[in-house]
Amino acid sequence: MAELPVNVAGAGLDVLALSVPGVFPGFGNVNSNGITLSVNGQRARSNNFTIDGMDNNDLSIGGPSLFIDNADLVGELQIITNNFSAQYGRNQGAIVNYVTKSGTNEFHGSAFVFRRDRAVLDSLNNIERRSGQLNPPRLKYTVLGGTLGGPIIRDRAFFFVSFQKILSQAFSQLRTTSLAILPQEFPRLLQAFPNNPAIQAYVNYSAFALTRLGEVRPRSDRPIETVVLGGQSFQAAAVERLFSSPYEENLPTIRGDVNLTNKDKISARYLFQKGTGINALG
Repeated sequence: MAELPVNVAGAGLDVLALSVPGVFPGFGNVNSNGITLSVNGQRARSNNFTIDGMDNNDLSIGGPSLFIDNADLVGELQIITNNFSAQYGRNQGAIVNYVTKSGTNEFHGSAFVFRRDRAVLDSLNNIERRSGQLNPPRLKYTVLGGTLGGPIIRDRAFFFVSFQKILSQAFSQLRTTSLAILPQEFPRLLQAFPNNPAIQAYVNYSAFALTRLGEVRPRSDRPIETVVLGGQSFQAAAVERLFSSPYEENLPTIRGDVNLTNKDKISARYLFQKGTGINALG
């Protein structure tokens, strides 16, 4: 897991399951921790997701309920696609089990910072070049955190804690190909169709009227066109909108293990995940 170059820091780890024979990218409306999985021809909803062997399934549409995206928290990822033992019986696709790390007789830990900046590392796509844009839309993506584990009582009790924070300072850039009437035409539009509720709604809620979400402007790579309503022509254009969509996520965890006897063990684990996104859907 540490060496395979398949996981973006802070992203879902289920993509690692694609390295197993019989596992392919799935399809359909399924909760996804990095990628949906179709196993041995089964649909993506036919998989069973667990953490330390305990249920982690989204009961509404399928897929995992809690997204584990901290690779340093995971000690093992188990993918079982056939010959299920008697303990499994919920689904006929795959068993995807995350085994979280536990403490040992030696103190061990890690610290990490991953940083991405589109302005430095990314290039423009063809639409952005054609529009005269000089730099990619701003995106600064930071993942930081660490882990620590060790003994409480040697050979008897152990602890393991971890923390991960994701900070994304992103700007979304949305473009339409359909036309919207330009805002400078709104007075003429109201004058041409007085007391028309559809026109009043358009003047208040069409693309160029919604100015409280970032910067809205005509697309510079497309010409200004006209639309005809009631025999009158009005200028219109395809729309481009640039707005901030920051995201922050915190994932602290703690685990304790106690060896009661050579055959009996008690484990307790607490995972807390909270993500806050602004303007995530525009």
